[in-house]
Amino acid sequence: MSLKEKYDVIIVGSGTAGGTLVQQLSQSRPDLHILLIEKGVRIKPEENGKFWPFVLKHYRNFVIGSRSQEGVVIYAAEALGGTSVVSCGNLVRSARLEEKFAKLGVDLILSLAEAENLLKVKPLLTSRILGGSATIMQAANILGYPMAPMPKGVAKQCNSCGNCVLSCGAEAKWDVRPGIEASLQGDMVDLLPSTKVRRVIFSEQEVKGVELRSGKTISARNVVLCAGGLGTPVILQNSGIEAGEGLTIHPFVVTYGWLPNGHTQQKGMTMSAYYKPEEGIMLSPFLDHWSQKLLACGLFWSLRYPLSQVLGIMVKVADPESTGKVNANGRVNYSIPFEAQHRLESGAAKAGEVLLAAGVEQSTLNTTFRFPRGAHPSGTARLGEVVDVNLEVSNRKGLFISDASVIPLATGTPPILTLVAINIRLAMHLSNNL
Repeated sequence: MSLKEKYDVIIVGSGTAGGTLVQQLSQSRPDLHILLIEKGVRIKPEENGKFWPFVLKHYRNFVIGSRSQEGVVIYAAEALGGTSVVSCGNLVRSARLEEKFAKLGVDLILSLAEAENLLKVKPLLTSRILGGSATIMQAANILGYPMAPMPKGVAKQCNSCGNCVLSCGAEAKWDVRPGIEASLQGDMVDLLPSTKVRRVIFSEQEVKGVELRSGKTISARNVVLCAGGLGTPVILQNSGIEAGEGLTIHPFVVTYGWLPNGHTQQKGMTMSAYYKPEEGIMLSPFLDHWSQKLLACGLFWSLRYPLSQVLGIMVKVADPESTGKVNANGRVNYSIPFEAQHRLESGAAKAGEVLLAAGVEQSTLNTTFRFPRGAHPSGTARLGEVVDVNLEVSNRKGLFISDASVIPLATGTPPILTLVAINIRLAMHLSNNL
């Protein structure tokens, strides 16, 4: 592919944020020359649902290499479509986060409604809550813990394979790839995969383009960083802009138990229902991939109680303490704070109650505290601190950030819907001002 001499907009990162933005912007302004730069590659159809080629190629640093300096694994994908491809498709709104955005001058009401319409968000049909997940949901409701169907964007062709975190081979779960591919059909949008951006180039505080890791420069009038809560702050720091402080993730554990003669939980959509016992804690039926269960539960327990014979509940919590940091060299400092750990323990206790009510053997209960981990890294270039209400970096004309880095509050709920909404809003702003 031959690059253009100069672009109107360069978008760095093709995950939920960048993928939404390129689709929205190319539709509203088909006259703009746009370049989408992605660190990863396209996922091949034959890789869907397959652990070894998928995880080795498309998860950040093969998962295990994604640990913070303190040993916490932070899940993220590196491929066209980013983490939207490996997410469980949970599209939950957070009133607290919407209120925080509003207090900082960003009203997301209309954009969120448009996002829900675009993604066709609906609570999962109860007929799609299968086997062990249905058993968990029934047990929770009997205990007085109302577990509701998870809001998702799922098409009818879902085959209930249970491989949501290894990409959807049935193309039933929403992700940004179809929108990206649609935007590439003309000659105005270019894609540059397998390419890392080192820094943004300025002239007198005005964007002039980007410099790649290879040393090559590409000119542009505007640059939008969508490289995620871990990638964007590295580019910003290498560009002379302070960022990276305040990293937060959503830590989680999974509580397991052996269910003699029970229904398998391996079929059906992952995280098909949820219950929030209090603000900042969410419980949802979930099974790790066998490789992660082995690391999280230990070899002996994992071999004795295979996935086909256990029930599992994820406990995901908020981490508003935001004590982590992403350094300019890409290294991450993050440990799970005391308050977040306390929330995990509280949620795990309730998960254990539900599993016992579902019929698991009490002596087999196992919570994955030995394997600290989390997802949804955010907060490293926050709204009101690094970017203004238009998501433009202060004193850097033409540089915008529209990924999880700008999210100002950790709530313990997935950020996908919020990211789609802020990029719908940013696309409108850019369309009206370029």
